[in-house]
Amino acid sequence: MTTTEETIPKDYRDPVATKNELKTKEAQLRLNEDALAQTSRSVLAATGKLAKLRKMRKEYAKNAETQNLAGYLQSSLREIDKQVEKQEELVANLLDRESRQQRIVEARKQQLADFLRQSPHPKLKTNKAFLSDFGIVRALRDELARL
Repeated sequence: MTTTEETIPKDYRDPVATKNELKTKEAQLRLNEDALAQTSRSVLAATGKLAKLRKMRKEYAKNAETQNLAGYLQSSLREIDKQVEKQEELVANLLDRESRQQRIVEARKQQLADFLRQSPHPKLKTNKAFLSDFGIVRALRDELARL
């Protein structure tokens, strides 16, 4: 062998460990996607409640003006204002959480894609091709075992 020739290095990856790492990354992504979906549902529910509170406040204010009940409804209006303020704060916090979770999900997707594109050496197969070959070999072994 001459010095200009380069040999392909031995691939020491364990197919089972590589597959388990892939499964772990996929499971982490699913968990983060589930958390994002739950937060999105919470945002929707909180936003709906906020809209109802604002509508209620508007109706109370309108009735107070038209029926000269301003003094009587003033305490109710203050209570509704407090609830609206709390609900607005909750919606803002949920939107922040949703935004963070979206960034986490995008990062997890990128990590998964990067993992599948990785290779221990430029002349060796990527993890995706490596796992694909391992799946084919495993299927052949299973088929031979059935014979």
